[in-house]
Amino acid sequence: MLSVYLVIFALETILASRGRSGLTAAREIFVIVCLGRMGRLVRELDSPGPSGSPRDRRGRPDPGG
Repeated sequence: MLSVYLVIFALETILASRGRSGLTAAREIFVIVCLGRMGRLVRELDSPGPSGSPRDRRGRPDPGG
């Protein structure tokens, strides 16, 4: 969950910076990479563990699931 927050924070920081106006292509690449990373992280949160059991918020097998 912290990783998702860090990706969102990085996106906010780069999009709010004043120096980004001259870096259009670099900014677009950065946003695409961040969104791809965030998608993978969210997918990992929803995926079952190696044994097929659900995982808790810390990625450990959920004993209640």
